[in-house]
Amino acid sequence: VAITFPRPVSVAAVRAHLVRHEGYRTRPYRDGTGWSVGVGHSLTAHGERPRWDHPYTEREIERWLVEDYCWAIDASRKGIERFDSLPHDVQLVVIGVAFSVGRTGFERFKGFRLAVSYRAYTMAASELGLSRWANQVSPNRFNAYLRILRAQP
Repeated sequence: VAITFPRPVSVAAVRAHLVRHEGYRTRPYRDGTGWSVGVGHSLTAHGERPRWDHPYTEREIERWLVEDYCWAIDASRKGIERFDSLPHDVQLVVIGVAFSVGRTGFERFKGFRLAVSYRAYTMAASELGLSRWANQVSPNRFNAYLRILRAQP
């Protein structure tokens, strides 16, 4: 029987996870809080107006993605006790939630963050289900996150 130990999630895994769940768009689109572009980059939250005259460049989108996922990883580490010791998939869920709800929103996910900190994954899934976020994200993403949390021992 091989014993595996949790490890910090890789940036490549975070990037792939976010692109899969957020999508990749070079033109602005409406989201729950205003306008976004790229991989879920909120133009509105950053005080930026949508640009309509030409698509956003790959370089712009990549720069925002790196800034945004670095923030989400940092917020996850600050908001969850022993974050780096969580199972890999749970780390991705936490980062995905932080990325999706943004800077102020993640602070309001107190029940979710506390449940994950205590490794009470079923409770964390319930907390996600009770949030407004549950109705704002795609059902596929929401259900995938619930499956991951509920599959933990």
